[in-house]
Amino acid sequence: MRKALGGSLEDVQVNLLRIGKGDLSELINIKPGSERSVLSSVAEMQKKLQAYELVRTQAEQSLKKSERLLRESQKAANIGCYITSLKTGMWECTSVMNHIFGITEAYPHTIEGWVDLMHPDFNQPMNNYLRRVIRDRKPFDAEYKIIRPSDGVERWMHGLGQIVFDDNGQADNLLGTVQDITGRKAVEHAISRDRERLDTILRMASDGIHILDSQGTLIDANDVFLHMLGYDRTVIGLLHVSDWEVQFDRETLKSRVNKLLTTTDALIFDTVHRKCDGSLLEV
Repeated sequence: MRKALGGSLEDVQVNLLRIGKGDLSELINIKPGSERSVLSSVAEMQKKLQAYELVRTQAEQSLKKSERLLRESQKAANIGCYITSLKTGMWECTSVMNHIFGITEAYPHTIEGWVDLMHPDFNQPMNNYLRRVIRDRKPFDAEYKIIRPSDGVERWMHGLGQIVFDDNGQADNLLGTVQDITGRKAVEHAISRDRERLDTILRMASDGIHILDSQGTLIDANDVFLHMLGYDRTVIGLLHVSDWEVQFDRETLKSRVNKLLTTTDALIFDTVHRKCDGSLLEV
């Protein structure tokens, strides 16, 4: 090919690329008798260029699809990603994270700016926690509350991060995610409130009250019930209803528990309980 096209190797390469791309803006001298060799080489190069272009296009489409799926999954899960330079104090993040924080690109994406997002109760504690994470080289894992600048609404966040070190062993970047867990926190608060209400009922009731799981295991009871049978609170989670119920065998008890779980009707009956000392108690 070099003999056919003449010139240096660099000239041959340039001319072949021009021909392969269909660039005929300049004349290219081909020695007589070498046309077939040149055309064959050009055809082969065109095939390789077309194959490369196909692979490149498929790779671009696959990358765009992956980026779209990542954005959609982050949005659905309320999760944003970030990278913080521990040397400059600047951080970059996904658009989802900006949305979660209620900020725009114009907001100062610095460690100080992140701390400023905090609810007053978390401002100094989170600043101190981040310093400890960097100092002790530990993963970042914390739940904290922010006040969104966009609407002034309080939101709960769960931040995860991992420190990346440079070749000299110095902390370089902090990579991680932030998830809006406000909904989960609301559920936890509701459960805690219900637990407090149940504890109050158990504590104030004059009757013996006990709570069983679906297998008939004692999972909670008030002090009145435990005192009636002569037990203390250490038996919670250990006793089975068959340990104190005398009138029904284990299988019958299981059937009655299942029946209670599938109906809203109260089941009222007289029976006999066995106390811790072996004596019997009619209830």
